[in-house]
Parts: sequence; C-alpha cells; structure tokens
Amino acid sequence: MDFLVRSTLNSYRALPTKVIDPTKLRKALSPLSLQILRLLAKEPMYPKLIAKRLNVVEQKVYYHMKNLERAGLIRVAFTEQKRGIEARYYTIDKPAFTITFREAEEVLRLPLMPAEYEEFFYPFIDNARLNCLFVVGSPEHHGEFMARSRDLPLLVELAMFFARFVGEFEHGCVKLDTELKPHELKQHNLVLIGGPAVNSIVAKVNRYLPVKFLSRQNFYRYVFSRPSHKLYKGEDIGIIVKMRSPFDPEHFILLLAGRRFIGTQASVLALMKNTAEATAPNLKDGKTHAKVVRGIDADGDGRVDRVYFLE
Repeated sequence: MDFLVRSTLNSYRALPTKVIDPTKLRKALSPLSLQILRLLAKEPMYPKLIAKRLNVVEQKVYYHMKNLERAGLIRVAFTEQKRGIEARYYTIDKPAFTITFREAEEVLRLPLMPAEYEEFFYPFIDNARLNCLFVVGSPEHHGEFMARSRDLPLLVELAMFFARFVGEFEHGCVKLDTELKPHELKQHNLVLIGGPAVNSIVAKVNRYLPVKFLSRQNFYRYVFSRPSHKLYKGEDIGIIVKMRSPFDPEHFILLLAGRRFIGTQASVLALMKNTAEATAPNLKDGKTHAKVVRGIDADGDGRVDRVYFLE
C-alpha cells in the first residue's frame, strides 16, 4: 500500500494514497468531478443522491462518475434496493491520490515496527509514538542496600534501540527510580532497567514477576522461574519480562534486569540483538512473556557480547 506522508512540526502524518496514471485524468478532473469526489470522501452515495445534493442533472453526474471510475478514483462500495431498483453506492478508492512523473527515490526511512514484534512492544510503542517511561536506578547510594546503579549506559543503548521504531516522544520520558512519584507509577507504562538491589521500582514489582529475584542473607542471590520451577544462581543471569503493571492493570511493565550488572547487560543485549527470540513466549510454558538469559564476555573486554537463552 502507498501512503502520502506529510511532515508537521513534531511528527509525520500519513494517508493511504493511490498512484494515478496522469494520462487517465484529462476527463476525470473537471470541476464537477472534484465536487463529486469531495462528497464521496465523506460517505458512500449513489448517483441520483449526488445529483440532488449538487443540484445538477442526474445524467451529467453519471457521465462524470463513469470517467472517475475508469480513472480508478472511485469504486462501488455496495449495492442496495431502492423501490425495486438496484442502487450502486460509490466511494473514493483511497482518501488521497498521487500523480508521479518519475520513479520515487528513498529519501527517508520512517520508523516501522516489524509486524512480528508489534504485539510485544505494544503499548510501550503505539503507532510509532513512545508511550512509556524508562526507569533506571540512581547512580547515587540509595534503597534498602544503599546500592549504586551502573545501568545508565544500558539505558542509552536501549533508548537508541527503541528510537528505530519511534517517530514521536515527549520530554521527560526517562526517570531515575528515586525521582518517580507514586502517581506516575499508576499513570504510565514502565520500562524498568536493572535488578531490585539497584532499582527500587523493580524491588516493588519483584514479588509479582513470573521470573523473580530471591534474596538470602539480605542479598538477591537467585532467580526463580515459575514457568519452569528452576532456580538460577549465576551472576551472569538476566531476565526479560513483560506483564501487566501491578500498580495499575490498564498499563504494562517491561523489565530488563539481572542479579548483577552483567546479567542486566545480557537482558538488554538479548532484546536488541536477538529480538525475535527475546519477544517470544517462555520456552517452558509457551505463553508467559518471561525470558531467562545468560550473558558471556567472550572476548574478555568486560562487556557481554554473547547471550544464551535458558528459557
């Protein structure tokens, strides 16, 4: 399908359009034809009603509508019996028409979400508009464990990944966990980065997660998966979870977290580099959007560069 795209100050607006051969338009674009097109753009109508609305002879309307139909500008939407006679209701084929005089060139890549990812990323990305808050742990000492988050660089990478599919966003879409107000938890979809020790919002939602962090001796030492009933102990374990928000069931949360920084790295890398697998349901139950991954620093540079999906 072709689209007519118009640029506005903050976004792009699009209409489905039909590309028309200009040689077919000589008879189709008379002043009366344009009046007919404007009427049909509002609602389907049959020729007799159009003639009445425009106060012109019915035969004249038939003539111009035949030219419009031949040019591919209008088509029959449906038929209906009117006093024993079949009335054909016409509509415009598309809400916009375009004439081209040479082949189009690629000048701009619009943010398009691959169809297979749309369900997973909705409602965080809605019609190419960012519809969420990113929440990352504060780099200052805070929370129950007085921990400091190192996850800000991961937030930047994740935001750049989201930007591939986003054409519009609002200022203030990134928050530290210490900045978030109680009413904001209820009013927004949330993308949470980092484990419960460094992100206090993750600590609040942890008990609701299908794959959650378990603490022992005042430290989050394990990841427990409800779908598989498995316990994971490694510091390189990360999780990816999408679920309804426990703060408000009308909203959703997307969590990318690990026991330690290396696990959070693994979850972010998994979503960015292995998107199809990361957005698929859990391997064990086939329905829960909860993934467990393991990150590997294969080249020894201190950063995760390989991810394995455990479930």
